[in-house]
Amino acid sequence: MDAIECDGDQQDVFYIAQAIEPKIEIDPINIIEKMQDQAIQEYDYYAFDYLNRVSRADIAELHDRLNKEFNDWQEKNGYKPNFYDIRSEESFSINDYDSEKREITKQHKQTDIYDMGC
Repeated sequence: MDAIECDGDQQDVFYIAQAIEPKIEIDPINIIEKMQDQAIQEYDYYAFDYLNRVSRADIAELHDRLNKEFNDWQEKNGYKPNFYDIRSEESFSINDYDSEKREITKQHKQTDIYDMGC
Protein backbone atom coordinates (compact mmCIF):
# COMPACT_ATOMS: atom_id res chain seq x y z
CA MET A 1 0.00 0.00 0.00
CA ASP A 2 1.37 3.43 -0.93
CA ALA A 3 1.69 6.10 1.69
CA ILE A 4 0.53 9.66 1.09
CA GLU A 5 3.36 12.13 0.70
CA CYS A 6 3.16 15.65 2.06
CA ASP A 7 6.15 17.95 1.47
CA GLY A 8 8.37 14.92 1.01
CA ASP A 9 7.37 13.31 4.32
CA GLN A 10 5.54 10.01 4.12
CA GLN A 11 2.38 9.77 6.16
CA ASP A 12 0.36 6.67 6.87
CA VAL A 13 -2.82 8.69 6.63
CA PHE A 14 -5.64 8.72 4.12
CA TYR A 15 -8.50 11.16 3.76
CA ILE A 16 -12.20 10.77 3.07
CA ALA A 17 -13.95 13.96 1.99
CA GLN A 18 -17.49 15.03 1.22
CA ALA A 19 -17.66 16.25 -2.38
CA ILE A 20 -20.53 18.55 -3.37
CA GLU A 21 -21.46 18.68 -7.05
CA PRO A 22 -21.63 22.22 -8.44
CA LYS A 23 -25.03 23.70 -9.08
CA ILE A 24 -24.71 25.83 -12.19
CA GLU A 25 -27.97 27.36 -13.34
CA ILE A 26 -29.31 29.53 -16.11
CA ASP A 27 -30.82 32.79 -14.85
CA PRO A 28 -34.08 33.44 -16.74
CA ILE A 29 -34.06 37.14 -15.86
CA ASN A 30 -30.75 37.57 -17.69
CA ILE A 31 -32.22 35.75 -20.70
CA ILE A 32 -35.33 37.96 -20.69
CA GLU A 33 -33.19 41.12 -20.45
CA LYS A 34 -31.04 39.97 -23.40
CA MET A 35 -34.18 39.29 -25.44
CA GLN A 36 -35.53 42.75 -24.57
CA ASP A 37 -32.24 44.39 -25.61
CA GLN A 38 -32.21 42.47 -28.87
CA ALA A 39 -35.82 43.41 -29.63
CA ILE A 40 -35.14 47.12 -28.94
CA GLN A 41 -32.02 47.08 -31.12
CA GLU A 42 -33.89 45.50 -34.00
CA TYR A 43 -37.32 47.16 -33.65
CA ASP A 44 -36.52 50.40 -31.83
CA TYR A 45 -39.26 51.99 -29.73
CA TYR A 46 -41.89 49.51 -30.94
CA ALA A 47 -40.33 46.90 -28.63
CA PHE A 48 -40.03 48.98 -25.44
CA ASP A 49 -42.77 47.00 -23.66
CA TYR A 50 -41.60 43.58 -24.83
CA LEU A 51 -41.47 41.14 -21.86
CA ASN A 52 -41.96 43.93 -19.30
CA ARG A 53 -44.85 42.23 -17.50
CA VAL A 54 -43.59 38.66 -16.99
CA SER A 55 -45.03 37.28 -13.76
CA ARG A 56 -42.93 35.59 -11.05
CA ALA A 57 -44.73 32.32 -11.77
CA ASP A 58 -43.80 32.55 -15.44
CA ILE A 59 -40.17 33.34 -14.55
CA ALA A 60 -40.12 30.33 -12.21
CA GLU A 61 -41.52 28.13 -14.99
CA LEU A 62 -38.91 29.43 -17.44
CA HIS A 63 -36.18 28.82 -14.85
CA ASP A 64 -37.24 25.19 -14.37
CA ARG A 65 -37.61 24.48 -18.08
CA LEU A 66 -34.32 26.10 -19.14
CA ASN A 67 -32.33 24.38 -16.42
CA LYS A 68 -33.91 20.98 -17.07
CA GLU A 69 -33.06 21.22 -20.76
CA PHE A 70 -29.55 22.49 -20.02
CA ASN A 71 -28.87 19.68 -17.54
CA ASP A 72 -30.21 17.07 -19.97
CA TRP A 73 -28.01 18.54 -22.71
CA GLN A 74 -24.93 18.46 -20.46
CA GLU A 75 -25.59 14.84 -19.52
CA LYS A 76 -26.22 13.71 -23.11
CA ASN A 77 -23.12 15.38 -24.55
CA GLY A 78 -20.65 14.77 -21.71
CA TYR A 79 -20.39 18.36 -20.49
CA LYS A 80 -21.24 17.80 -16.83
CA PRO A 81 -18.75 19.55 -14.54
CA ASN A 82 -15.83 17.39 -13.44
CA PHE A 83 -15.02 19.51 -10.40
CA TYR A 84 -16.44 19.54 -6.90
CA ASP A 85 -16.53 21.62 -3.76
CA ILE A 86 -14.97 19.84 -0.78
CA ARG A 87 -16.91 20.63 2.40
CA SER A 88 -15.13 18.57 5.03
CA GLU A 89 -12.74 15.71 5.31
CA GLU A 90 -11.73 13.12 7.83
CA SER A 91 -8.26 11.66 8.15
CA PHE A 92 -7.54 8.07 9.12
CA SER A 93 -4.25 6.41 9.93
CA ILE A 94 -3.41 3.21 8.10
CA ASN A 95 -1.75 2.05 11.33
CA ASP A 96 -5.14 2.13 13.06
CA TYR A 97 -6.60 -0.52 10.75
CA ASP A 98 -7.49 -3.69 12.67
CA SER A 99 -7.21 -6.50 10.12
CA GLU A 100 -8.97 -8.99 12.37
CA LYS A 101 -12.01 -6.74 12.88
CA ARG A 102 -11.65 -5.36 9.35
CA GLU A 103 -12.22 -1.81 10.55
CA ILE A 104 -10.38 1.34 11.50
CA THR A 105 -10.18 1.50 15.28
CA LYS A 106 -9.42 5.19 15.72
CA GLN A 107 -10.71 8.17 13.80
CA HIS A 108 -8.40 11.14 13.45
CA LYS A 109 -9.43 14.74 13.24
CA GLN A 110 -12.11 16.11 10.97
CA THR A 111 -10.87 19.23 9.26
CA ASP A 112 -11.48 21.77 6.60
CA ILE A 113 -9.69 20.85 3.36
CA TYR A 114 -7.51 23.96 3.61
CA ASP A 115 -6.09 22.91 7.00
CA MET A 116 -4.29 19.81 5.69
CA GLY A 117 -0.89 21.47 5.79
CA CYS A 118 0.29 19.93 2.52
